[in-house]
Amino acid sequence: MLLKSLESICIWSESYKELAKWYQEMFELEVDTNLELPDDTGIGFMLEGVYLWIGYHDKVVGKSKDRYRIMPGFKVDSVTEIYNKLSEKGVEFIRKPSLSPTHDYYAATAVDPDENIIQFFSDKE
Repeated sequence: MLLKSLESICIWSESYKELAKWYQEMFELEVDTNLELPDDTGIGFMLEGVYLWIGYHDKVVGKSKDRYRIMPGFKVDSVTEIYNKLSEKGVEFIRKPSLSPTHDYYAATAVDPDENIIQFFSDKE
């Protein structure tokens, strides 16, 4: 196998500061890196060995045009807990907490301010 693990997830946005602030506030994340360089601009968060980078890319304009193309998935303690917490904050969910078709995990699916789809997974409801 050539791939060893997932190193990072990059979410590019025309409004990266607002999007990074949303992720930071919604998920109570600590900023690891904040760069404003000519060729590397964004805000990074470390999540148990995987780097979440929300940055500016000059080829990205507006909201996601195909939000179903890629869906970052995040492990949580309880999908129902994250659903309740984020719903209270006005986050749109397109899949409420439910048991997977294989019956071995629970999942919920939400939408971020740029219309990217994000998923939550847990072995507990």
